[in-house]
Amino acid sequence: MELTSYGKFMVLSVLKGVGSILLDVEDVKSLFIDLLDRRNQYQSRHDFRQKILSTHEVQILCLLLEVLFSVPDCANISSETSEALLKALRIDGLYQEDPVVVMPCVTALQALQPVFFDVLKIHTKENVFASLISMFRTENTEIRNAARDALLRINVHASTAVKFIELIVAQDILFLKKDVIQRQCLVQPLFKILPKLLCEQWIGGIVYQYSIGDDASSVTPDVTNFMKEAQQLVLMILRDITDTLQSGHKDVLFNCGNVNLLINCIRSAKDLGTRNHGFSLIASLARAFPQLITESIEDLFVAIGDTIKQDDSHSQRILEDLLSVLVPCWLARTTSIEKLLQIFIKALSGVAEHRRLTLMVYLLRTLGEKNSMSTVVMCLLHSLVGRISHSPIHQGSHYALCLKAMPQEWEYELAVNITNQYSYKLWFHCLSKLLQEIRVHKNQNLLPMVHLAMQFILFKLQDTEMIFDLESEAAANSIQGSLGELMEEVVLCTVTVRDQRTDISGDALKELRDSTNTVLKITAGWMSASTYFNGISRLLEHSKSLVKRKALGILCETAKGNSLIERKQKKARKVNHSSPTTAPQLDKSSAPCFSELCFKILELVDREADSDNSVKIAAISSLETLAKEYPSDNPAYSKCLAKITNCISSSDTVTSSRLIHTAGSLINVLGSKALPQLPSIMKNMLQISHQVSFCPSGKYAHDSTKTDSKLSNQAISLLLSVLTTVEVIVKKLGEFVNPYLEEILDLVVLHQECASRTDEKLDAKAADVRTLLTEKVPVRLILSPLLNLYTGAAKCGEASLSLAFKMLATLVGTMDRLAVGTYHTKIYDHCLVALDLRRQRLDSFENIATVEQCIIHAITTLTMKLTEATFRPLFLRTLEWAEFEIDQSTTKRSIDRAIVFYKLVNTLAEKHRSLFTPYFKYLLEGSVQYLSEDDSLITSKQKKRAKIGDAKTEQKDRSLGPKLWNLRALVLKSLHKCFLYDNDQKILDSSNFQVLLKPIISQFVMEPSEHLVSVPDALSVEEVDETLVLCLGQMAVTARSDVLWKPLNHEVLMQTRTDKVRPKMLGLKVVRYMVQHLKEEYVVLLPETIPFLAELLEDVELPVKTLAQEIVKEMEALSGESLRQYL
Repeated sequence: MELTSYGKFMVLSVLKGVGSILLDVEDVKSLFIDLLDRRNQYQSRHDFRQKILSTHEVQILCLLLEVLFSVPDCANISSETSEALLKALRIDGLYQEDPVVVMPCVTALQALQPVFFDVLKIHTKENVFASLISMFRTENTEIRNAARDALLRINVHASTAVKFIELIVAQDILFLKKDVIQRQCLVQPLFKILPKLLCEQWIGGIVYQYSIGDDASSVTPDVTNFMKEAQQLVLMILRDITDTLQSGHKDVLFNCGNVNLLINCIRSAKDLGTRNHGFSLIASLARAFPQLITESIEDLFVAIGDTIKQDDSHSQRILEDLLSVLVPCWLARTTSIEKLLQIFIKALSGVAEHRRLTLMVYLLRTLGEKNSMSTVVMCLLHSLVGRISHSPIHQGSHYALCLKAMPQEWEYELAVNITNQYSYKLWFHCLSKLLQEIRVHKNQNLLPMVHLAMQFILFKLQDTEMIFDLESEAAANSIQGSLGELMEEVVLCTVTVRDQRTDISGDALKELRDSTNTVLKITAGWMSASTYFNGISRLLEHSKSLVKRKALGILCETAKGNSLIERKQKKARKVNHSSPTTAPQLDKSSAPCFSELCFKILELVDREADSDNSVKIAAISSLETLAKEYPSDNPAYSKCLAKITNCISSSDTVTSSRLIHTAGSLINVLGSKALPQLPSIMKNMLQISHQVSFCPSGKYAHDSTKTDSKLSNQAISLLLSVLTTVEVIVKKLGEFVNPYLEEILDLVVLHQECASRTDEKLDAKAADVRTLLTEKVPVRLILSPLLNLYTGAAKCGEASLSLAFKMLATLVGTMDRLAVGTYHTKIYDHCLVALDLRRQRLDSFENIATVEQCIIHAITTLTMKLTEATFRPLFLRTLEWAEFEIDQSTTKRSIDRAIVFYKLVNTLAEKHRSLFTPYFKYLLEGSVQYLSEDDSLITSKQKKRAKIGDAKTEQKDRSLGPKLWNLRALVLKSLHKCFLYDNDQKILDSSNFQVLLKPIISQFVMEPSEHLVSVPDALSVEEVDETLVLCLGQMAVTARSDVLWKPLNHEVLMQTRTDKVRPKMLGLKVVRYMVQHLKEEYVVLLPETIPFLAELLEDVELPVKTLAQEIVKEMEALSGESLRQYL
């Protein structure tokens, strides 16, 4: 007995031949009783998935049963043997397929011989006979055949059978005798018997009477089996009678009470056979009397749900047959199948995974896959959300984490598996219906429901079969309608969630937003342009403003992903939700749908004033986006532009801004087709820009209602839109803007917001418009308006006037030879007039130098395009202008004009270099006078008319000092450039050298005025000193003769004998410049220079002494010998 089960079986098999003596061994007998008890215990367990006997143990039990019933002396059969026989014959309906139950029972039936049965006690015979009768109708074929053979072998006494005749003979006859006249009259009597058979008290009374004088524990199982058999037989007879009746039988044979009784019978029955017979009877009733079943249909499905865990093929077939007839009854009572599905889904939690799928697929097939699949999925998701939301495990978890965990639950997996049983052609259209049903319910768990639905849809959109098939155009066209419906429902669900959100976390909303955006991108990638545009059009017809705004936002986002211009059209679109998708592409076939969409959007633009302004703004922006991303000659754009133009003068600044911006985008697409609307556009734009912009001067200054120069953000946005649209108009219709040039120039030059750098973006856009005007508009059209802008610009200030001349310079730069020949005199004269602004001293200018720089730049740009023949007279006229005696009573020249003139000369010399050097012969006399004379340039007070107050006159007199300082600095800079570019010594010959030397040297001792700060553009002392050193140094380099160097060197050295530091430092710097640039050629000047350096080395001023030491070192390096002996 210490061996394994297999070892025991092998040993007992060898000893089997000894017969019943084997059971006399105490260990063998104990083993037999233990195995038999464990078998009965197994049948009594509810968790029958866990086996209590192994295969070898079952084989041992069968072997010992054979040994037990092979007793040669049948007269000595003990009570233990009889009890073992009854235990072996015991079977349960739930275990009729299990070898642990079947094999011992079949072994006992096969071993049961007449000689053995005859010697049994009467009571035992009755129990065995009852078991055989019960097994004779069992569903297991092996047990049924063995029971039949046993019944045929044994000898049954009449007294044994008489007790069973009273119970079953009538029922058996009724079941077998199918031609009984008026057999249906038995229905109600049988229903009267059925409650008693189900009543535990009635059964208990029978057991009590039957077991008087006997052991009740051994009698009860047998009687219970008899009752089960009787119940099943009644149900079988009733089903047999019902099956003979035709549907719609007029006689009232059944009533609601009968149906309710059957439902109670099913719910209270503990054995599988009774429940299955009850279900079969109800299925027959449903076929014959569907209206009768309909009244109790809900209770009936609850009963089905309670017993759905039965896991055998026969029960599965019965359940499927029952569902096939009950579901139509349910649908006849109500079109809603949600409660039906809730009952089933609730019961599925305890069912094995494979049976869940089988049951739900069959139920779905019965309900109709096409119409019911979306509801099935919704109910599964609803069950999941409800279970998770009430689960104590997840209540403390983060909401977003709970959402991420839901797709791992069995309800979600079941929904996926159900749809996987079908082709995408069936389930794809159900996706939109799923969202629609979720949206219509509007329960408190709307967000998680929509989130789960989006995750489910995203998973299904990755279906391999669908992606493969959609590469063909035919397959893609077959689901276009469903794609449009899906897009609409995604938008509507998103809006519904947004309407109902209360305390939802931002992470959860972000998760949902990301999911919906991904779904929309994927669907847009598969949709044809016509389907997409029609879907957006339907959404725009929705009553909710939020839906319209969402639809317009999606339209803009999708349109911005369009790449129609950059790449060829693709008929097949491969979509991956993690990668960018292809946007719908506009073609001829989709043009009507696109036009209809534009008109729908246009209706939103033309809404009443009291309507939602946000929708109007979104619609305007959408039109702009469509025009940018879908450029075409579609006639709808022309109609849109006309409507936009009429609405530009809106009272709302934001709306006007967007309208103007959109008008620009439409003009960019339409080109010359926008000409009919151009007058209205320009009129409305310029009118509204003058209302928000500050313009102190100009032609339209009186139209401005703005008094404060500070702009609001909305006003800046409006002006930016105006400038953007003007830019488009000039770019596309530059030849047609002549009637509006003055207004445009007024805006981009005179308006302070566009000229004074108040906003970076505004300034940049205005600069673009100004540049574009000079490039796109012909010179003959723009020149006169630009020159006429001078007076207004001068009143507006230096910023506006500077911009005007910058534009003029840019315009000159674009002129061809013919235009230069035609307009150069006019342009030069205009600039020459402007150069007199310094002398006029207008109050609107704080820094005249900035304006002068722009004017000089314009003149210089013009001179770069002139020939020698055209430039010379202009320059001589400019020189004459500079030396013209303003006040005829004084014969004095204007120092202001001289300053401006020499600024111009510096710039011309810098740009033209050696080409301009010959013109200095006209300037030498004037330059010497400006450097030499002081009193001749100062206007006498006595000979002036007192046009202003004495204080102001005195201030002007003091300012002459700084002006003269500034003028002399400019003269020195001009001479430096002259020397620098006079490579052929056309100017700096010996005579001119002598004329210029002393006036330049005289500047060493000239001191700046104490009012130097009063002239903003005046050069500082340091800058003048540097210019003076460069001028003299370059003068020496250009002279190229020691004959000219010696007087220059001598005059410079003589300036170091003064007591002032500045002349000493200037002299030393000039000497160092000459040493560094003349190099070895300066050696001839050393004898004269050394004595001066010796004096300077002993100077008390440290800077002078230091600089002198540095020069000595450089000279020593240059000469190659020490100069200490000469110092």
